[in-house]
Amino acid sequence: MSNQSSFVAAGLMSGSSLDGTDYTVVRFTAESLREPIPAGGRDRNHFEWLLTDERPYPQSLTLELKSADQLPHREFLELEYRYSNYLGEMMRDLNESLPAQSQPTVIGIHGHTVFHEPQKGFSLQMGSGSAIARKTASPVCLDFRNAAIAAGGEGAPMAPIVDALFTEEYSVFLNLGGIANLSVFDGHGALSFDVCACNQLLNFFAEKKGQKMDEGGRMASGGNLNRDLLRHWEETPYLRKYPPKSLSNQQVRKWFIDGADNFSLSAEDGLRSACEHIAVEIQTALKQILEKSRGHPGKTILVSGGGAKNDFLMQCIEEKLNALDMNLKKADPVLLDFKEALLMARMAALRWGGTPNFVDTKSGEGSAVVGGALYLPPYYKRHG
Repeated sequence: MSNQSSFVAAGLMSGSSLDGTDYTVVRFTAESLREPIPAGGRDRNHFEWLLTDERPYPQSLTLELKSADQLPHREFLELEYRYSNYLGEMMRDLNESLPAQSQPTVIGIHGHTVFHEPQKGFSLQMGSGSAIARKTASPVCLDFRNAAIAAGGEGAPMAPIVDALFTEEYSVFLNLGGIANLSVFDGHGALSFDVCACNQLLNFFAEKKGQKMDEGGRMASGGNLNRDLLRHWEETPYLRKYPPKSLSNQQVRKWFIDGADNFSLSAEDGLRSACEHIAVEIQTALKQILEKSRGHPGKTILVSGGGAKNDFLMQCIEEKLNALDMNLKKADPVLLDFKEALLMARMAALRWGGTPNFVDTKSGEGSAVVGGALYLPPYYKRHG
């Protein structure tokens, strides 16, 4: 891929599971950045992975981030500054391993989400653009969601911008992150929305056993379903609302985790019930979409996110989707782990060029929204 017809961008994602950061540096073709949804769909040959890195947060930082939404303003700003320096130093050190021609022109950053309340007009991800730009000596772009919210949207999920690169082969995309979300391209547009709690809920139960996660779903496979808990979750009004819609971390805690804690289940039974719940809600959401779709969007769903490594969860979802004549295809290992970091890199690259980087999930078309605030390092001179 020649430098004359390409653009190098980086992306960092801190997901809602608080398991750490995913970072990538990617070379995009110029063609893949001309519009939000490339005409005819694109595949992975239109970008090249230059660097990938995933690492857990230090335990002390994880604990601080978990309670960030409860901090007084001054303490929040102090934490944000420390967090920004941590991210900036990490990305600076990673970028130094790359040759000059592979240095990112811009870095797209999605820090830890503290608040996401589109109905009230705001979404807040932690990260000081000025501090990170200074540490990395690179332009950075963050605060992507609020432009879409100001335009009347949900500001989430942002996934269609990266899913659009793969629509030549797939039309339905499932991301099993802290929150499960779906993107559906039906030939007339795109619809993307948060389905239900996912890894945040699973990790809550795994922590009862002193584990960060249920590796492969082994604990869940040995548990028993709790029908009362399933009925409790099913009564959540959000689940019956037709998309577009989005979930916040606070809503996940209030509607799914806090309620589950009242049932005093073993970790195994909680995990088994959570896997069933997630599978049922994905099936229900897809059934809703199929009933209103102007044509079947496709039988194969491309799956990414940490939940795709949970074999038992994947099995539960597959069993439910058999009734819809649909099946799952796990993304390749790099895409599975770094799809959201790739998303942030593409969001930033589009923003750098002034190209819309949000898909209107009501019409499915690229809207006029160009999301993201740019911060430049000291003495920066833009070329091109």
